[in-house]
Amino acid sequence: MSHWPETRYAENINGATETRYCLFNAMASAFYYCGEREGKSSWEGWVFKRIADILYKNRMKSQNSLKQMEMLEKIILDNAGEALQSQKWSKKKLDILGNVCNWPTSVILLAKDKGVQHAVSIVGNWVFDSSIKNAMPLCRDTLDWCCVSGFEAAHVSICFVPKSKKLWKKYV
Repeated sequence: MSHWPETRYAENINGATETRYCLFNAMASAFYYCGEREGKSSWEGWVFKRIADILYKNRMKSQNSLKQMEMLEKIILDNAGEALQSQKWSKKKLDILGNVCNWPTSVILLAKDKGVQHAVSIVGNWVFDSSIKNAMPLCRDTLDWCCVSGFEAAHVSICFVPKSKKLWKKYV
């Protein structure tokens, strides 16, 4: 697993007792990964890492997951300037296994028992789950692992994509 990307803002690692920041911590880790991917000296890399730090510093504990998703979107768009825009999918509209996006996507998972208590972030073929220290490959087994009773669908999701066509085409 050493070649798998780091979940930079993981919970419960090394004895830490932070709980229920999964939506914010997973997305902060996804943004950090994009910053590393873009390069340490690039403007885009700097923007992604700056947003990662802002998300971590402004994270919210689990309350209402939809309110958290709204706050996440507001924080990211307020701090991205003109660099990013959001695309939202509601209630089972995004097939996360069949429609891979190379940009940070936050997903509130719908488990087979109809629970919606956990969120992950996805970038390309990597799933960032804040409960472990490395991202996992995007596949059914990973999503089943993330949902105790098994994965059914993406309950709600939001993807943050560049407004710049040049950056967008780089990973399409």
